[in-house]
Amino acid sequence: MNAITRRLSTPDPTDKRLAIAGVAAAVLAATAAWVAFRARRAEAEHPPSGRFVEVDGVRLHYIDRGLGTPVVLLHGTMVRLEDLVASGLVDRLAQHHRVVAFDRPGFGYSERPRDRLWTADAQAALIQRALNRLGVQSPAVVGHSWGAMVASALLVYACQKQDAQPAHVIVRNPDYLVVRTIRREADVEHTTRVELPYSGAAYGFASSSALLDLNSIDLGAAAFAGGRTSIAGEATIWLPLTPEGSRHLADWSGQHAGDHLGIFLKGKLVAAPLIEARIGGGIPLRVASKREGDLVLAELRNGGATR
Repeated sequence: MNAITRRLSTPDPTDKRLAIAGVAAAVLAATAAWVAFRARRAEAEHPPSGRFVEVDGVRLHYIDRGLGTPVVLLHGTMVRLEDLVASGLVDRLAQHHRVVAFDRPGFGYSERPRDRLWTADAQAALIQRALNRLGVQSPAVVGHSWGAMVASALLVYACQKQDAQPAHVIVRNPDYLVVRTIRREADVEHTTRVELPYSGAAYGFASSSALLDLNSIDLGAAAFAGGRTSIAGEATIWLPLTPEGSRHLADWSGQHAGDHLGIFLKGKLVAAPLIEARIGGGIPLRVASKREGDLVLAELRNGGATR
């Protein structure tokens, strides 16, 4: 056998390595495609129960339930926010609080881009921006397992922010302004008789639980809706709602035409507009005068603190 024949009959090690690399690449590509397919199929069969907020290019899955002082829940490793819901913790807290729970980056339905290192500090910074987007201020934060590290980082972040801007820290008083549903006839939920303002001798029955409170309002955007609404000089303040508050109001009003929306300011019923169709975005607050409106706006922007 001459040299040329031997060369043709002997496999080149380089060709063998290239063939193995090609097969490995094909297997990896097929595996990635299969995993992506299974992920899409799983999401179609089990759609997310919450909503999404995008912050810094990251899509975070979250739930937002209840009204009252806010509580943020952060799950640990090997679990997700659905486990917090299944435990019953979310429903119990939502009876008296606004509860916001996230799928941390890379868990559940939240994204986890590979362009950064996802330390506890990085996750805390992302979640803090998400909370700002959702209008959540001064929450109690509960962390489980690794989520406790993120909660601790959030606390450090909050302390540093207060040190940098110590002049004015607003703590909201949710009871300053509460919106309750009012029906003309009493039932199990509507038991408190109230006189309807600006309606003569009419009365109704207010609900025991709140539909909205101060945490549902974008306080920084509250403003007069226009000039006087009558010769007597009444004025109207427009109270824009947070996205979650607007959705909550729209869902309720779409099913309760004929009921009243009772707006209680410092415990007193001051307005009760009749619901005629689905509404959202904000609520009108009627005040006796421009002077009273200025006082209410100042108190609203101070988180419900009265002078």
